[in-house]
Formats: sequence, C-alpha cells, structure tokens
Amino acid sequence: MTGDEDDLRPDIAAARLLMRLTSGGGRELRRLEWVLHDDETVERLATGIHGRGVGLLALTERLRERIATSAAADGAGIIEQIRRLGALHETGILTDEEFATKKAELLRRL
Repeated sequence: MTGDEDDLRPDIAAARLLMRLTSGGGRELRRLEWVLHDDETVERLATGIHGRGVGLLALTERLRERIATSAAADGAGIIEQIRRLGALHETGILTDEEFATKKAELLRRL
C-alpha cells in the first residue's frame, strides 16, 4: 500500500485496489469515511464525470440490502395481485383469456 492507503479504512482501501486507480482520488477517498455510516462497508468504488468535474461513487452493502428488500416486497405484491385477479376470474369479471394474459404479465415481473 502507498502512504495514502495507510490512512484509509480497510474496506475503502480494498475497494480502491479493486478499482485499479493509478493515481488521484486521495482527498475524496479520505473524505469518504466521513459520509458513510459507521456500520456501512464499501464494496466497490467507481469514478465518473458529473457536470464539469470527476466524481467518486461508493457502492456499499446497504444498496444490496435495499434492492433485496425491495425485490422481496415487489414479489409479495405481485403474488397478491395474482390472487386478486384469481378472485375476479372466479366471479366471472375476467374472462379466461384476460386472466391468463394478466397473470403471465405479472409472473414475468417476478
């Protein structure tokens, strides 16, 4: 590690090595620790152009947790929609074709 990396939190230093940065970003990397929650772990880093400058994006495990929670909630919502469609189909409000079409559409979203 270089001297700059010795000052970094271990997760940030590891993500920096995965990024393969040859130089630069030291100031932003040192500031990163101050914007993260104490229990938040950096998994990857990326740079990109924003406006007229270059920025640093830190991907943490919290994003993965939110996506997993959101996907589970979406799945439960889709299953509930299929149940409601089934009830409408049983009462004759939806035809066999309408029910099958909408059910297939919802299942593709799972």
